[in-house]
Amino acid sequence: AYDTLAQSSSSSAVGQVVRCSGPPLLCPPRAVTSLKHAFSRDAMDLTGLSEARIQQLMDADLLKFPSNIFTMGDEQWQTLEALPGWGTKSCQNLQDASQKVASRGISLGRFIYSLGIRHVGKHTSELVASCYGSVGAFLEALDSVSSHESTIDNETQSHQPFPELENKLGIGPVAIDSLIAFSKSKELVDASKTLAESLTILE
Repeated sequence: AYDTLAQSSSSSAVGQVVRCSGPPLLCPPRAVTSLKHAFSRDAMDLTGLSEARIQQLMDADLLKFPSNIFTMGDEQWQTLEALPGWGTKSCQNLQDASQKVASRGISLGRFIYSLGIRHVGKHTSELVASCYGSVGAFLEALDSVSSHESTIDNETQSHQPFPELENKLGIGPVAIDSLIAFSKSKELVDASKTLAESLTILE
């Protein structure tokens, strides 16, 4: 969903700002920043993708979710090579870098951080990773929240989301609420699963 905010003076409106109210990765105006975060040094540490280049890939329908960069086929790499400012060398450098990241893998903490979950920063991501130990367990927890959504009784709290995170020092209710909100987006959870299948997640 989009919200249109009018910036006005005392006399008249001087402009408008379009803002998405949903998750950044699913919001076109904010997706570039979200993808840049996913590929950043503290996340997947994939070099060669500035915001401008990420926007190019998005405009060419080559990039929507982080996993896309690891699953591109020959035809897609050829399309990328033909984009302005790329060419054979730049394209090969990115392909090599993505293959390197996929093969060497990233830690579970970095994987969680790369998802760009609001209020779940680098330190909190490491804490969440320490609670689950494996990407499979973490993804099962996301699925568990989604599948039990209809059975949650807000009055009795008969189902407590992410029980593994309860009383974990450093993980507060704001971070847990953000994980719950993330879990309720099937598109984001599916994208997380695809990313986990696209590269090695170290336990």
